[in-house]
Amino acid sequence: MMNGITANAREYWGEVHLLPTGVWLLLITYSLVAFGSPMPPKITWLEIVMGCGLLLAGIALAGSVIREARQQRSAEWCLGLSALLCFLPLCVGLLRGNELTDMARDIFPLMFLLAVPILLINSASAANCATLRTLIAAALMFVGIYSAVTFFVGAHQLFGSANQMVATMRGGFAQVVADRVVSHAGRILLEFNNPGRLLSLKLYDPATLFASIFLSGWGVILMARSWPGWLPGMVLAGMGALIGYEFMILGLRAYAAFFVLAILTICLTQIRERGFFIRLLPILFVTCVLLWPQIEAVLQLL
Repeated sequence: MMNGITANAREYWGEVHLLPTGVWLLLITYSLVAFGSPMPPKITWLEIVMGCGLLLAGIALAGSVIREARQQRSAEWCLGLSALLCFLPLCVGLLRGNELTDMARDIFPLMFLLAVPILLINSASAANCATLRTLIAAALMFVGIYSAVTFFVGAHQLFGSANQMVATMRGGFAQVVADRVVSHAGRILLEFNNPGRLLSLKLYDPATLFASIFLSGWGVILMARSWPGWLPGMVLAGMGALIGYEFMILGLRAYAAFFVLAILTICLTQIRERGFFIRLLPILFVTCVLLWPQIEAVLQLL
């Protein structure tokens, strides 16, 4: 397995020069979000650097997008619909007299969400597609894992342990009253400038969801397919499950449900493998038995 990974890495490295400079700038700039917040309370030098990097990357890749739009009708439709998705709500906001700062707060993230996939897709070619796909996954994994680790370390410093955080969160949700006054746990995570709230936002980055599914999914596949992949697969699955556990202790039900459904889907694709019943299911059963108190507490929280 290691030989195969090394061979693939060498192959991708040999194709790195085929990627446009704008792609490198875009991915590196996006990776900086790991050191900030997906929803920063104020603009700092990090957000300024990211904004400038994304702008320069967009300018560098705009030519390829325009060429694709001229050659392919699907790319033209994509650009047109994306422009409408930005322009129509903006017009509605202006007609309703919304504050320009409020509209800017929404329109710029929307442009980022729309522009980045368009720029990357139209930068792909038959020669660099595999390398580009690998680098995108690597950037997402870096942001997702770094954000998850940052949350885990910060939560341990604030609460002492994951179990204590679950207990505190349960107490906070249970004591919500009609005037929306919450307990100490709620205030820790809801106050705007509180470190607890800023820490909890790290898990809202979609890269953390991608990382959890990617790690656990490959862990399931490796455990089901061969004995040599059993131990690496167990490590990967455990890492992904730990990130999924963080979603659950924070009460992110949509993230937690999507993670579980994705892993169940991957399990269904491996159900015909002999190792699914010999290696995967026994490990899953033993893990559930050993961690049942934590699992029960999280289910009650959700």
